Amino acid sequence: AQDDLTPIVRAAYSLDGGAWTSLFPTDGLFDQTREEFRIELGDLKSGRHVLVMRATDAAGFVGSTSVVFSLDGAAIAPVEAKPAGR
Repeated sequence: AQDDLTPIVRAAYSLDGGAWTSLFPTDGLFDQTREEFRIELGDLKSGRHVLVMRATDAAGFVGSTSVVFSLDGAAIAPVEAKPAGR
């Protein structure tokens, strides 16, 4: 997640319309305008999935992005999601 002006202070993800799960930056601290996150989804069934991520900056603005992917029983490669319009 990235904000041009203020630090990211909160992030969460939802898989397939489920409950939001809090995320923490890979470095363990919300202290930058750009933060990296790693999401471990565990064992997923084959088929289509939707992962939505949202991030909130220190000014209270919320940005979100989504990734649609399908599994056919094989492992998938990591994906870098970027907010729309960036």
